[in-house]
Amino acid sequence: RTISFGAAQGQQQRRATAQARGQSFNGPRASVLKRSSSIAARTLSFGSTPQKRVIPTVRERERELLSNGRNLGLDLATTGVSWKEDLFTVPHNAVRQELKTLEVMVDSLNKRQFDVTKTDLETFNKWLKVFRRFLEDYFAMEDEVIFYWIEIWKVCLPSNLSFEYREAKRNEIKKVFNQMSTQYSHFRLDRAVDWLQGFLSTTRRIAPIIVEYFDKQELALPPLLERSRDIDSTEFVAVQKSLYTFMSRLSSPHTFFVLYTRWIDNPETVDKMQTEFFYLAGPPGLLSAMFQRRKHAAIKRKLIASHFSTMEKLAAGVH
Repeated sequence: RTISFGAAQGQQQRRATAQARGQSFNGPRASVLKRSSSIAARTLSFGSTPQKRVIPTVRERERELLSNGRNLGLDLATTGVSWKEDLFTVPHNAVRQELKTLEVMVDSLNKRQFDVTKTDLETFNKWLKVFRRFLEDYFAMEDEVIFYWIEIWKVCLPSNLSFEYREAKRNEIKKVFNQMSTQYSHFRLDRAVDWLQGFLSTTRRIAPIIVEYFDKQELALPPLLERSRDIDSTEFVAVQKSLYTFMSRLSSPHTFFVLYTRWIDNPETVDKMQTEFFYLAGPPGLLSAMFQRRKHAAIKRKLIASHFSTMEKLAAGVH
C-alpha cells in the first residue's frame, strides 16, 4: 500500500497523476457531479436540517465518561486555522478520539478487575479489532494521500519524519497489537486477574507511541508546507478529493468515514463532508448517492450499537 516515488525527472508526471487522482469537480463529468450534488443536497434532505441528516454518534453518557478520564495528552488539536494544519490535525483528532475511549475502557476494566467477565473481554477485543483496522487504514492514507502530496510538493522532510522513521513507529505499534492478541489468546478464567493486569499494561503502551508520532508531525510539517513555493493554494480541494477517493476504495469505506468524522461536533461540517464522500463512494448520480446515504446510515447505527457503546458497557458499575 506504500507509494514508491521515481526519480526527479518524473516530477511532472507524478503531479499530473496526482491532479488526476485529486482533481476538483471540473470538466464535463465534474459539472454533472456538481449539479447532481447540489440537487442531491436538496432532494435527499426532504426539507430536513443537517442536524437531522447527521446521526449523532457521541451520547451524553459517553461525553461524561470521556470528560472524567485521565489526561494523557489526548486533547484534540485545534482545527480550522489553516488547511495545511488541518491536513494533519483532522485525521489525528479522529484517532485521538478513539484513543481517549480506549484509555477510559482500560481504566474501567482495571477498576473492575475482580468483576470482569469473559463477555466483557470479548466485547473489548471486538472494539480493539475495529480500532486496529481503522489505524491501519489511517497509516495507509498517510502514504497514499498525505505524504504522496508532500512528495509532489517537493517538501524536504526531516529525518525524524522520514519514511524509515514512520515505518519503524508503525512496526512498533504493530508489535504492541500482536502482543495483545497473543495475551488475549492465552486468557485463563482461573487466573483472570493476573492475566488482566498484563493485558491492560500492554494496551496502555499504544497511546504514548501514537501521541508522540502525531505531535512531531503537527509541529514540523505545517511550517514546511507554508514555506514551500510548490503548493498551489487551490490544491487543497484536490487533496480532499484524493482523500475521499482513497476512502471509497477501502474494504469498509463507511466505517472509516464514520470514525474519521466522529469527533467533529458541527453537523453542518459533517453533512457537507458526507455529501462529497457519497458521490465518490459509488457510481456518479443521484440514485447512487441516495443509496450510499442509506447504506452509510445503516452502518453508522450498527457502529453505535456495537462499537461506540462498548465504553458505556465496560464502565457500568464503576464508581
